[in-house]
Amino acid sequence: MMEKFNLKWNDFQANLTNSFSTLRKEKDFYDVSLVGDDDLIVDAHKVVLSASSEFFKNILRKVDHYKPMVYLSGVESKELNHILDYIYEGEVQIFQEDLDNFLDVAKKLKISGLNEEGKEEMNDMHEKNYQADFDTEIEETSFLTDTKVHRKMECKEKKTEKTVSVLANQR
Repeated sequence: MMEKFNLKWNDFQANLTNSFSTLRKEKDFYDVSLVGDDDLIVDAHKVVLSASSEFFKNILRKVDHYKPMVYLSGVESKELNHILDYIYEGEVQIFQEDLDNFLDVAKKLKISGLNEEGKEEMNDMHEKNYQADFDTEIEETSFLTDTKVHRKMECKEKKTEKTVSVLANQR
């Protein structure tokens, strides 16, 4: 009887994430063009879109053109680029004023890791007043990851920091 070996690439996920990021930055092997209401074309990879979105998977399965162009009504290139940042990098840095539009587009495109429940929880977070335990100027940064919105507040004088995380999608 032959013995079976299991070989595992320990940095596989990190390498895959890095590879997606590199493909996008170097603009290599694009095979689909996306266009929104502002008529700006954003290129992407069918396999990456399909892996991250049921919407894209369903459309791209039906298309047999080697480089299809998909028109996304109600979507601007700014929002689309945020969505692609999230898909390719696994996170996106976005201003609070853009968050609702981002989540609406993510819902429309059925982006994995983002859904209506997550939007409601994030809105609840923004409606609450998070009071800092200090009386000095506060610098606030919010960033969205696959399953959480992080809000980081730094006290400039005391160098203390407070991070608030809200679940965006319970799996």
